[in-house]
Amino acid sequence: MLSKIKEIANRTFHVEIRNKKPIPVKMGGQEELPGLLKQVIAELKKSRNELTAIRTATTGRYMDEVAEVYAHQVLPFKESLELLATSNASIARFGDGEFRLMLRPEFNLGFQSNSKELQYQLREVFETQSEDLLIGFPFLFRDAHWSNVYAELWPSLKPLVNPQQKYINAHITRPRVFEVLGQEAVELWRKVALQVLAW
Repeated sequence: MLSKIKEIANRTFHVEIRNKKPIPVKMGGQEELPGLLKQVIAELKKSRNELTAIRTATTGRYMDEVAEVYAHQVLPFKESLELLATSNASIARFGDGEFRLMLRPEFNLGFQSNSKELQYQLREVFETQSEDLLIGFPFLFRDAHWSNVYAELWPSLKPLVNPQQKYINAHITRPRVFEVLGQEAVELWRKVALQVLAW
């Protein structure tokens, strides 16, 4: 496939060297491009499917364990927002960045440098069991990003997850909640805001 692309590219783009830089000055053979592009797209789809199969096979065990926690310990979007709207509790939401900061000393975010103190505090918050603090656990995405996150972190994170703890869904603070609940999410967030104002 690569040699075919090079062959067509050599016939299609006519290049002159100007100021020691290659400059395309003329195109020809464009009639061959649509067929080639279809072949390239088909090859990319095949490769993506193969990579998805490999990712699923290698991360499946971790994702199944996370799914168990999610199914039994993480409240759905609606219940998470209702709890937040009817209590005086604060929320500490954890996502991939917080998990990596907590569990990987070498990990830094562009806006947050890591430190032993930060790791300690994040872990202390994550393990807190208090009616005054709701811990947000991420929505269960089964995409490449989250499969990689859990493949990397779950062996270290799993021992910190208390099997008796109920978590709220951390993605109530992200667009996903509006995709799932629509206008109902807007109304629930209004109730949360009224609860905060009533403090």
